[in-house]
Amino acid sequence: MAGASRDWRKAEDYSDIAAMSPQDLAWQYLRRNPAYQAAFIAARGVPDTTRQAIATTWGLRFPG
Repeated sequence: MAGASRDWRKAEDYSDIAAMSPQDLAWQYLRRNPAYQAAFIAARGVPDTTRQAIATTWGLRFPG
């Protein structure tokens, strides 16, 4: 059902979530978070130490 509209009231529309790993579920949450999106964009082209500080805020590492 990826990409399709889901009805939050229907459990069957979210059956794929049960098969997700904790990391996959966290990624789905993070990638939709406007604050995370802004932090990811801010991390581009900055020194490694600054990028690492931003990543630490989110508990992860941004790709190089």
